[in-house]
Amino acid sequence: MALPDMDNTKRVYPKHPDGSHQLALADVIFLGKRVTEDGKTKERYLQPRVALVLQSMECEPGTATRFTLSREFTYTDSDRGNLRQFLNPWLGPFKDDAHAKQVITTLDERVGENGLFSVVHESAKDGSGKVYVNVQTAGKLVKGMQPFRVAAYLRPEYFAKKMATYAADRAAFEAERQVTAAKEGQNFEDFPAALAPPAAGGGPVADDLPF
Repeated sequence: MALPDMDNTKRVYPKHPDGSHQLALADVIFLGKRVTEDGKTKERYLQPRVALVLQSMECEPGTATRFTLSREFTYTDSDRGNLRQFLNPWLGPFKDDAHAKQVITTLDERVGENGLFSVVHESAKDGSGKVYVNVQTAGKLVKGMQPFRVAAYLRPEYFAKKMATYAADRAAFEAERQVTAAKEGQNFEDFPAALAPPAAGGGPVADDLPF
């Protein structure tokens, strides 16, 4: 008996409309530390990351399921950081560094906060034809807009997978650093030994020295 033909049709996920939309903060997720490479020096380092999940009043076509959007940031209160710049027009304006830090470190207490956000559709740069939905900017509700409540939100499994990936990469990175540090420590111990004063009766000639 022949097997049926395979259905290779890829699922097409509905996309939230672009433009300005009222969204509510539904979740704040600390993702752990990601191994990041400096674009100029190529040096790798650990960078704390956080995700803001936003719920829309718009529903997926033919369902009562509200769209959720998210944006990931480096978790820092630096005035040059994207997180602070993103939050300032929405939850600010921040009076000073202390005010910004207080808001950023208590973002989880802001769940339910509404704002006006710009949602953009951006094509992948690799030519694959994929289109990504990104939350670009945030701001306060305009006069007359009424906040809505977050409803029926469940944290997507996607975030648990991302946290596991970051944790695994971090463990491998730290293990690699420990091996490198051990090798450097051993080299430091070995090198001075070659420079020790010669014992009575002779010692290494110049050509035996390691430099």
